[in-house]
Amino acid sequence: MNKKRKVFVINCGSTSIKLAIFEERDCVLKSNVHVPTEITTKYLTVAEQLPERRRIVEQFLNENNIDPSTFDIIASRGGSIPLCRSGAYIVNDYMIDVLTYAARTQHASSLSCMIGDKYAKEYNIPHIIYDSVSVDDVDEIMKYTGIPGITNNSGMHTLNVRMVSRTVAEKLKKPFEQCRFIVVHL
Repeated sequence: MNKKRKVFVINCGSTSIKLAIFEERDCVLKSNVHVPTEITTKYLTVAEQLPERRRIVEQFLNENNIDPSTFDIIASRGGSIPLCRSGAYIVNDYMIDVLTYAARTQHASSLSCMIGDKYAKEYNIPHIIYDSVSVDDVDEIMKYTGIPGITNNSGMHTLNVRMVSRTVAEKLKKPFEQCRFIVVHL
C-alpha cells in the first residue's frame, strides 16, 4: 500500500499564521494561530518578524508532536515577489533574498515562504509557493490607462478571488471552469 504524501502548508497573514497538514487531499490538522500585536507592530519591516514567527510555527509543530522530516513537500503562501503568472513556483535562494531585501510591498505573506525555507533546507524537503499575492493573470487590456507609457499594476489577491469564485461555483452547482465572475476584494 502506498504511503499518503504529507503536505505542510504555511500561510502568514498580518495578524495570524494559518498552518495545516494534509495527507494527499485530506486535511488532518489545521490551526489559525494569532500573532500578538507586539510582534506585528514593533518592527520596521515584515522580515524582522521572522524569528518570532518561526517560534510560533515551531511551537505548533512541537505541541502536536509533528516531526518536520515526515513532510513530503512544503507549500507556502506566495509572498510579495515581482509580478508573475499564477501557479506553483519552486522556492530558491533568490526568491528568499527578494522577499527579505526587495519585496514589492511589506506584506506578512512573504514570511510564509521564509519560514518554510528553514524546514526545506534543514530536512531536504521540496518547497513551493502557490498563487503569490503578486499574481498577474489579467488580460493586457486591463493594464491600459489611456496615458502613453503608463500602465496599471495588475497585482491582485488571487488566493481570495479564486476561493470566493470556487465557493460560488459550488453553490451554483456549476464547474468552476465554466463560470465567469466579477470579484472585488475589499
